[in-house]
Amino acid sequence: MDMILISIGVNAVCFLVAAPILAPVLILKDMRQIESFVECIKKGQLGASLPVGRKAFGDVNNSDVNEFDRLRVSLNWMARQIALREERIQSQRDEAIEIRKKLEEAVIRDPLTNIYNRQYFRDQIAKALSNLFRYHRPFALALLDVDFFKRINDTHGHLTGDRVLVGLAHLLRSTVREGDTVARVGGEEFAVLLNDIRESDVGAFLDRVQTAIRAEVFTTDDGLAVPVTVSMGYVAAAIPAEITQDDLIRKADEALYFVKRNGRNGIMNWVELGGGAHEMCIA
Repeated sequence: MDMILISIGVNAVCFLVAAPILAPVLILKDMRQIESFVECIKKGQLGASLPVGRKAFGDVNNSDVNEFDRLRVSLNWMARQIALREERIQSQRDEAIEIRKKLEEAVIRDPLTNIYNRQYFRDQIAKALSNLFRYHRPFALALLDVDFFKRINDTHGHLTGDRVLVGLAHLLRSTVREGDTVARVGGEEFAVLLNDIRESDVGAFLDRVQTAIRAEVFTTDDGLAVPVTVSMGYVAAAIPAEITQDDLIRKADEALYFVKRNGRNGIMNWVELGGGAHEMCIA
């Protein structure tokens, strides 16, 4: 027992003697730990946290909790608040980006069919012309008009007419290639921009599109079938020349109306931009 008491006394004396020496070392360790934590927060590593003694988890105001643990608890709370604020800011930023995308899409989309509108289509023609002049990349412009669309409206009502337009838009979008552009440019008039295509291939491609339209079953709300055909006029651009998109639209439009004046339900090509219309394909 005496030896135990002597040992305890010696250890107590050693602690009292060493405390003033160890205290600065322990404090320096705590300070470096806190400095490292602050650097993590400054770098955006908001998941960082400081270790806290068990007593501080229960009641930070407990007299047994040392000041460094109180500071660690406060700094951890601060980091969590910053992380939560950053999450809210990021969420608001993502929402703003999504709203902006929707607004941008609304500007270039036709509200009924959700395909591109006239202005966006003209912008794509301008890009195609630029690619033609700079890289000699050929393209074709086709205009499509629903045959006797007024008759469909008068017979089945405007809601059915809208169903036909929406269905036709969906069919065109799913039939053309990924790099092509489909737009609604008028009431019952659509336009297709075929990029990187030779003039010799345009007619056959559009014939497949027209065949798909003829085969599609359009219906009224009551399920009554509504036969739909379209007239097409197109112009191919393969040789860089002094042409404008207005020239292309005018020529495709002339080819389209040639079809409409000559029985509809056909395809007409305007040859080499400077020629006249050649033979028309009519089913």
